[in-house]
Amino acid sequence: MAGVKRAFFLAIISVISVAFLLAQEIPREHHEVVVRLKLLDVIVTDADGNFIPDLLRDDFQVFEDGRLRPIESVELVTLKSREDILAKYPGEAAQQELKARKRIHVLFDCLNTDAITLRRARGELSRLVLNLVEEGFELKLLALHPKKGLEVLCDFSSDKEHLNEIVSALEGNLTPLFLSAEKTSNPEQASDFSLRLQWQDLLQKSLSSLLQLIPMIKETPGRKTVLLITSGFPEKESLPYLNSEKAGDGLITQIDKLKFFDPFGLTRNSTYPELLEEVAHLANFNLITFYGIQLGQVKEVESNFALSYLSKKTGGAYFRGADAFSLGEKVIKRDNSRYYEIAYVPASQEEDGKFHQVKVKCKRKGARVHFRDGYVEYEEEDLANRRLASAFLAPDFYQDISFEAETEARPAGGDHFILQGKLHLPLEQFKKEDKMVEKLTFFIGINEMNQEKVHLGQQEIDLSEDLRQGKKYLIYEFTTTRLKLKPGRYEVVITLTCKDGRTGTRHLWIEIPDKRGPS
Repeated sequence: MAGVKRAFFLAIISVISVAFLLAQEIPREHHEVVVRLKLLDVIVTDADGNFIPDLLRDDFQVFEDGRLRPIESVELVTLKSREDILAKYPGEAAQQELKARKRIHVLFDCLNTDAITLRRARGELSRLVLNLVEEGFELKLLALHPKKGLEVLCDFSSDKEHLNEIVSALEGNLTPLFLSAEKTSNPEQASDFSLRLQWQDLLQKSLSSLLQLIPMIKETPGRKTVLLITSGFPEKESLPYLNSEKAGDGLITQIDKLKFFDPFGLTRNSTYPELLEEVAHLANFNLITFYGIQLGQVKEVESNFALSYLSKKTGGAYFRGADAFSLGEKVIKRDNSRYYEIAYVPASQEEDGKFHQVKVKCKRKGARVHFRDGYVEYEEEDLANRRLASAFLAPDFYQDISFEAETEARPAGGDHFILQGKLHLPLEQFKKEDKMVEKLTFFIGINEMNQEKVHLGQQEIDLSEDLRQGKKYLIYEFTTTRLKLKPGRYEVVITLTCKDGRTGTRHLWIEIPDKRGPS
């Protein structure tokens, strides 16, 4: 109702970005029976790495959890350049076909790549980008920055000059990255605790960026490809002397035990391997494929576990060493020009929340099949949690619900503050001919970035009375409980969700003043 004020409890917990996923259900006619089909995008090559274009449904076998599954259809999908599509299809027909464009998301990792390495690679990066454009690809360039986080540098483009300018302006991490024990003259004197914190910060930002990337691109029509260019994500082998605990110092130096933000219980223990697995599961559910090119001097480039794992699990490929760019360019062009889309009947017609192993075989002699290794059948609650968590750390990409928001922090005694604010919510967007949306879930998160904490609160907003009265908008006021906040700048994310899946977010900032004043 208009003018209603609500107070709710905010718990201090931790957070990581994850993606909201939509289950795929394909209805069939006849007696209102609904048959759920799973889609697989598959690359099939001969022994020389050439794509095999003449395969039929009977040439394939799909196994789920070791059991042969019925194949509904097999379609050869051929991707074209924007120019080819516009030349072949006139008017509105072209717009329908543009979903089959040759497009690639290119993510430059400027967080884990030092400035010198990136500067040395600029020439090869420019050649790669221009060669892909020559082949008819449109590129969307993104970057992972140490301070800015995940940033979109340009939307899909084939403008060579513009793309080359962006690549030429890329800057690597100016902060010296941690050194391994082999490169440290006196490892025993190195600050293992500070290195551990640096390792944690780099890896946490790296994985979070990938998890933020998924909701950004999951609705992209056609083949969803991410080319990740990096010196490699941090991994425990780079800090070998931190892999055993030191007696008496009280430091947890077991890298495998490292914890990450996870307020919604999306992973079992939120350790590095589990979160990397979560990225792969989310990517596979949304049919997103990762390819990786690892930068660095040839003698120093060792296999990076994260890049190898993500590319293998999502049906992509990973390249390192002297031929990384030439081989990577060849495979990426091949895999993103043609592929087979297989629709098959999964073992279960209900979401069970479990991981299902998938294996695809081709009966053609000498054929090699590249495919995703499986999927998680997320339950509805899991999907809702992932949508909410994604909206928190990627608020700009969730704008389905229109509203305005404002908030301010008011002193509440000592170091405590309360947040007060209001929402201006147009109600016309919730009126439907068949059924009105009568309730919304209001969620607020206050990110205490320096302390790696997030204050979370949730409340239900009842729209029914205001809708029945024909009101055009709702003013919803809220007040939090007392929060102990240190002086500084805080990020506030307000999220509204409804049962039909729509999500809207607003991103705000508040300042907590230092009561002591200038020293």
